Amino acid sequence: MTFSATRDVWNRAFHRSGGPAPGPGDIALTALVHLHKIKMIGGLGHAVAFLTTEEYYAGVTGYRYFGLEEIASVLEAAKLCGSDVSALELLELRYNELVPSDDILTAAFEAVYKDSPNAFTPI
Repeated sequence: MTFSATRDVWNRAFHRSGGPAPGPGDIALTALVHLHKIKMIGGLGHAVAFLTTEEYYAGVTGYRYFGLEEIASVLEAAKLCGSDVSALELLELRYNELVPSDDILTAAFEAVYKDSPNAFTPI
């Protein structure tokens, strides 16, 4: 594994592409990055409202794929809150505690990539 390879796979996912024939890692990473990106733009409530149910739960599945179970649970709880603003605010705070920077997400991705590089389409 090289930094360049992981950076390129991450960037590909950021642009919502897993390559011409995405592997399971690409699919999970693309969904995770998309949900996180939308959350960072407008908050957790925005992600819940903006993403389709399919997109949202694909993102949750992406978090689980990379071993981020607690974050996935926070996201599931947020989806179930509906319009309960106070509950969403508390979940937003919890998400921000669990993901103080993108480094948490990239480290989880890099660990999976290191163990299972064949789960990702080569660059």
